[in-house]
Amino acid sequence: MTRILLTGGAGFIGSHLARRLVDREDEVHLVTRETTDITRLEDISSQTAIHVAELDDGSALKRIFREARPEAVVHLAATTRPRKNGTVLYDAQCALSDVSALLNVLGAAESATSPPALFMRAGTLAEYGDGPYPYREDQREQPVTTYGAGMVAATHLCDVLQKELSFPVISARLALVYGSGQSNSFLIPQLLDACLNGGTMHVRYPEERRDLIHVDDVTSALVRLIDEPPVNNRTINIATGKAPTMREVANLVMKLTGAPDDCITFGSGTGAHGVSSLVGSPELMQSLYGWGAQIGLEDGLRGLVEKKRPRTATEDLHLEVMK
Repeated sequence: MTRILLTGGAGFIGSHLARRLVDREDEVHLVTRETTDITRLEDISSQTAIHVAELDDGSALKRIFREARPEAVVHLAATTRPRKNGTVLYDAQCALSDVSALLNVLGAAESATSPPALFMRAGTLAEYGDGPYPYREDQREQPVTTYGAGMVAATHLCDVLQKELSFPVISARLALVYGSGQSNSFLIPQLLDACLNGGTMHVRYPEERRDLIHVDDVTSALVRLIDEPPVNNRTINIATGKAPTMREVANLVMKLTGAPDDCITFGSGTGAHGVSSLVGSPELMQSLYGWGAQIGLEDGLRGLVEKKRPRTATEDLHLEVMK
């Protein structure tokens, strides 16, 4: 059993990781804000320790480290969706706030009486930006968004600070994660909602390609890194190496849900809000651990459709009988 502290543990990825860690009987500590919705944690709240604090509160973080005494820290807290209609400068301030939060957590970890043996943070393939793909860990980053630029800054700060820290810091660069419990502000939940509930949706950039990875594959990779931190690699991709177009993803959702062809319409734009193709190479993760994504996109989407599809009265009656 390992004592593990998660920031962002009530979020989409964090809640899935927390559940996996609880299932294998680790001692799980979660840092959340006072205003955080912890609905995703309802089924495991009695099996975790929840610490309420803002990540800019250094004293509170030091208290949490004294109480939790974590052997590993996983930092997942980040602003992935800045406020709508915010300016580029506002988005940049969000990115800087995330960097500041990371430094605060690192500082609390280093000053702890017993510092953790591992500190891992979630990065993003968006850090590579306009670089050649599939993205590899040793290439120069060329971010094109404030979010990606902020994440690159955090990665390089961790590299610079590494020689002053008593524990290794690993940056796990994630592909675009999807799965159960994801906010409706993201593409796949929006597509599913439109197709399952008789709505419509417009995909503005149908030819963009994105590396989409199921949250269960991500948590399996993160757990592997917790258990066996890489010795000579501080940055590692967690990706599938495949990048369908958004048109292909939308058509697949319509096929799996049986929605009419006009449920989703397509624009003609491409690359206006990022790069045209975002795909990471999983080769390093595969060579170090034999890890690879196990849930194909069609299977992953089919599972979500089955969970989200409204049940008929007959199905509800059958479930009641089974109980």
